[in-house]
Amino acid sequence: MITDALNTFSNNQVLTGSAASTNVIDLGPLSSSNTTRDIGKGEPVKVFASVGATNLAGGTSLQATLGTSLSEGSGYTVIASGPVVPLAQLTAGARLLAMSVPQGVQRYLRIGYVAVGTFTGANGVNAGLVETLQDPQAQFGSGYTLDT
Repeated sequence: MITDALNTFSNNQVLTGSAASTNVIDLGPLSSSNTTRDIGKGEPVKVFASVGATNLAGGTSLQATLGTSLSEGSGYTVIASGPVVPLAQLTAGARLLAMSVPQGVQRYLRIGYVAVGTFTGANGVNAGLVETLQDPQAQFGSGYTLDT
């Protein structure tokens, strides 16, 4: 999965409780008669959120949501939600959200993190827009060779 700094919502963002992503993505102005857009015309754009390099600790569960709004600072409507992930599954690299961005988004996008309990430590989360999602289970074992 190839990420881009301009399409990043969170880069190892530390969470202690529920919060919005550090970054908001501005898709640009809309015309006065058009309040929604299709950002994946032709090829769907994917959104992901995942646990960073270390396991989360201290909280009970975490859920990632995708929100959209016509104004940057307020009025976000949740248009997609990932599963509620219990603490035991909030391990390094665990997926919180992985899907295509729904049609009809407004100008601004952000990720919301809905936490139950208080997370401790400097453990972070990552989120962004990407072209394709990498399957975290599809990894080659050590010593793997290719026939030529």
